[in-house]
Amino acid sequence: MLLPEEAFLAVTKVVGFYSGCGAFMARKMADEGLVVPLLGYRASRAWDALEPFIRREREIRESSDRYASVFEDFVWRVRRHSSLEKAYGLRLRTLPPAPARDVPPPEPQTT
Repeated sequence: MLLPEEAFLAVTKVVGFYSGCGAFMARKMADEGLVVPLLGYRASRAWDALEPFIRREREIRESSDRYASVFEDFVWRVRRHSSLEKAYGLRLRTLPPAPARDVPPPEPQTT
């Protein structure tokens, strides 16, 4: 990957995490109906940010290992459903807005 080492390590951690989640779903070791609603939105956002780097890494590797393919499959599972509530039968509840709190302003600082 043509990224600075620190960025490459960060990308590797994110790809590894979501690939692990995807592998558990693909092997039916984790329930898709639990993992997708819990982590799917973040996985999808991460894919959007990392896709150009992942595709470039695939080009650089010139192999059939399909780098990050399990992560890609996870995101495909997320995006195939327009409504997680309908797809997984979730009945999510919402909280009313918290009442406004009277918070005193901070004390001025002296130097």
